[in-house]
Amino acid sequence: NIKAGLTDYEHSEIEGGATGTVFKNDTSEMRLDLMHKDLNEWHGGLSVHYKNSDVAAQGEEAFTPPSTTEMFALALMEERHFGDVLVQLGARIERISLQANEVLLPHLEAHDHDDEAHSEDDHAVDHAVDHTDEEHSDEEHADEETQVFAIDRQFTPISLSAGLVWDFAAGYNLGLS
Repeated sequence: NIKAGLTDYEHSEIEGGATGTVFKNDTSEMRLDLMHKDLNEWHGGLSVHYKNSDVAAQGEEAFTPPSTTEMFALALMEERHFGDVLVQLGARIERISLQANEVLLPHLEAHDHDDEAHSEDDHAVDHAVDHTDEEHSDEEHADEETQVFAIDRQFTPISLSAGLVWDFAAGYNLGLS
């Protein structure tokens, strides 16, 4: 079996007749399932899955940075009947890459030094924060204090699954996963 899809999604939130936030998602995806002949009464197959997504939100309510995610996965699924009980097993390994070039980290206020109950760790955080000139307002420093950085991360999630399905009466079963 082969499945493929393309998504070209966009919507705008209109507020008072004007465009507020615009959300976009362009995704391409393909999945190939290769079934094998029964082996010792086990039947199942291998699945190969690829997905690439470009996601962006622009405007007042855009709380996530534009990003590109690419995923490649291999999965093995097997099942076998033992009388009235079906045993199901599965395993999946993925390689996920996430890139975002405009991640924003706004300035975070430190706690007040008048608080006697703070720990050494709290004190270290206070001194790590960029203390600004108190003569200027927070608004004047907002752009200076927001850090912009890029991320490029890879992840390798591994999933295992098992299930039992008991056909205890005609048309009825009980499952455990």
